[in-house]
Amino acid sequence: MTTSSSPSPLTPAPVALAVMAFVATLAALGATAARAQTAEPAGGNAATTTNLPPVTVRAQQDRSSTEGTERYNSTQATVGKAAADLKEIPQSISVVTQQRMEDQNMRNVEEVLEQTVGYVSERFDSESASYSSRGFAINNYMIDGVPAPGTAAAWDSVLFDRVELLRGPSALFSGVSSSGGAVNLVRKRPQDTFQARGAVQLGSWSTKRAEVDVTGPLNQSGTILGRLSAAKQEGGTYQSGAQRDRYAIAGSLDFKLAPATSLLVGAHAQKVDGWLTGGLPSYTTGALLDVPRSTWLGADWNRSEQDEKYLYAELTHRFNDDWRAKLNWSGYRNDQATNYLYLPNGQVTPTNGKTSLMLWFNQTRIEQNVLDANLTGSFNALGRKHDVVVGADWRRNTSATTSGRYANYYVQDVYAPDHSAVPYPDRPATARSQSETSQYGLYGQTRLRITDPLTVVLGARVSWYDTQSRNLLPTTGAWTTNQVDHKLSPYAGLTYAFSPQVSGYVSYSDAFTPQTQLAFGGGVIDPIVGKQLEVGVKGEFFDRALTTNAAVYRIREVNRAQADPVNTGFFVAQGEVESKGVELEVAGRITKQWNVYAGYAYNENRYVRDASSGGLPLNALTPHHSVKLWSQYRFTEGVLDGLGIGAGVNAYSSASGGNATTNTHRPGFGVVNLAISYRIDPRWSVALNINNLTDKVYWQRVYTTGRSNFFGEPRNASVTLRASY
Repeated sequence: MTTSSSPSPLTPAPVALAVMAFVATLAALGATAARAQTAEPAGGNAATTTNLPPVTVRAQQDRSSTEGTERYNSTQATVGKAAADLKEIPQSISVVTQQRMEDQNMRNVEEVLEQTVGYVSERFDSESASYSSRGFAINNYMIDGVPAPGTAAAWDSVLFDRVELLRGPSALFSGVSSSGGAVNLVRKRPQDTFQARGAVQLGSWSTKRAEVDVTGPLNQSGTILGRLSAAKQEGGTYQSGAQRDRYAIAGSLDFKLAPATSLLVGAHAQKVDGWLTGGLPSYTTGALLDVPRSTWLGADWNRSEQDEKYLYAELTHRFNDDWRAKLNWSGYRNDQATNYLYLPNGQVTPTNGKTSLMLWFNQTRIEQNVLDANLTGSFNALGRKHDVVVGADWRRNTSATTSGRYANYYVQDVYAPDHSAVPYPDRPATARSQSETSQYGLYGQTRLRITDPLTVVLGARVSWYDTQSRNLLPTTGAWTTNQVDHKLSPYAGLTYAFSPQVSGYVSYSDAFTPQTQLAFGGGVIDPIVGKQLEVGVKGEFFDRALTTNAAVYRIREVNRAQADPVNTGFFVAQGEVESKGVELEVAGRITKQWNVYAGYAYNENRYVRDASSGGLPLNALTPHHSVKLWSQYRFTEGVLDGLGIGAGVNAYSSASGGNATTNTHRPGFGVVNLAISYRIDPRWSVALNINNLTDKVYWQRVYTTGRSNFFGEPRNASVTLRASY
């Protein structure tokens, strides 16, 4: 780490040159194709004209889209830049389809993660969407395989066809990331036939929701396709007086510029105005509070507002049936404003519930620009066909924040909180800061089919990373910078087809995260590196309508910061942690009427080498055992024709939070959910969803004795009327 009085340059020159060359090549190819189709005989003399053969490109069948399939599975995923069969991806991956999101009433990406095997909520407040997998935080979000902002977990599901969830290190196509995995959100795309869908919903706590989705051709020739999706939701929560409003809208246009060239442009926006609380404390003994679930600490002016805007463009050219080039650009801006009275840390006793709350407010603007250029295709060698993807990406993030923090702002009694009595803050800001981060990289992957059953998957990424930040208040400070050059992230895997239905795999993958701690002698310590070894078996049954996955994994993160035992005030990269476990998953259709999802996860994680925490759990919030089940059956004949019945359970073993001296323990629990639907006719249907059918009282999350402990939602219900044309 270095300091200076002016920012260091963040220059993505290699990838910028690659992108410009890529654009120029596509432009030339598109122009050539257009001229070939519109060429006129010179002087009307056909004898002197060279007739070019027509260009015919047949797009490969896309089996990854889930729209209209009425299934709970997809046999392909696009998390690796191009559609690939799940059996040829030697790593655990789940696909949550549009039908399953509709049946289980998943209204945003956060609710998708809640219903997927191995994902655990780690929110610090009521409005954040923070999750972990395999004991590590999820911070790698993508849209159509391109890096996306971390707030994507809170985006409305009306925008997406499906959600692909890759578990384990995922640096190959994204660079800096944690060892938890990647979440790829796949947009709904314009279709070449007219379709329209809409829904209205009423639910508990005065929840109201409406959504619409319209797509189709916009000109007679069908060379311009369009799509518009929107949702508006407002209502309360189980905590008294809470209110959360959200709207989302997305539009896209797909232009066929030439027979082999297309341009997709679009935008989406989401605005959330949410009430905000930081959870509850425990007793001084570590025991969780015996209070109504509607209890919360804070003021009635607690608010979190986010105004997000996202623009994107995707230029695609198919050279032939096997080769395709794609250039992606996206731009993002998020304006955040928060007023937040919360409990920073403070246990209570059964007879004294008074605790001191802290005031925090901020205004933040976050901006992100991303470029990604890639080439995918297949080639023949040694009598077999092999696949390859190569590419380059660049992204730049900036943020500017003005905030204020005041301790001991107000004392509130957790047994009788008066939210309206808290004076509205009129305090000056105490901090202002700005930061800039740039990273770019080159990546490649190939699938080599050595024999009919055996495929070798090899890949690598080289990453460059620069970040700089400085404080502007209370005084203007020097820029602090950190840089990682040509970090290599390898990937290797094998898949072996035991039969047309079942294949096994083994893989190695890694991820890295830069650190900021200073090393003695200058500079910062090396990045954290997560290394995973995974072995598994995947299956496809009932004509690929049902997919299964079983995996065993071990992740080791090395180079974690530790205090330098010799040089006080400095650090060494010698810490190490381990996470290992088992995951089982089944998703799809057993019969035409019966869809199922079943997932089981087992995880152990611990500090292997750490001066203060050696042998202790790395993430005690991750339960050793978790089960997520859902089944939906639709009757198609007789007196019950049109009726659908769905039921499921989410169950977790115990978890804990706190510290070495005082521990907060959450018992294991299970929550039962139910859905009843009726198809009135081919266009109209109605559904009743009930969550926590038995009204189980449980703690969804425990963090520590002093704060951020959250009850799970009481029983709640919604009724949805849907129409499609």
